[in-house]
Amino acid sequence: MQNIFITSALQGKERLKGKDNKAMHPTQKPLSILKRLIEISSNKGDIILDCFMGVGSTAVASKELGRNFLGCELSKEYVIKSNFRLQNT
Repeated sequence: MQNIFITSALQGKERLKGKDNKAMHPTQKPLSILKRLIEISSNKGDIILDCFMGVGSTAVASKELGRNFLGCELSKEYVIKSNFRLQNT
């Protein structure tokens, strides 16, 4: 097992941007890393918990991999954005 993940920087079309063309969330994670972590630590049908959900990258990765998801987020703005993102995944 390796403990190194090689992935591109989150700069391209995966980076969520607002109307002002700035990042929607300052610490958005690349889906490639999240998917790899979810794949090696869970099975299809498992529940993935993200207590700091942000714009829902972990939720999207979980959904794409056939996992269930629970998330918590204090910012109503981020909850709206993550719900929109999940509906379009």
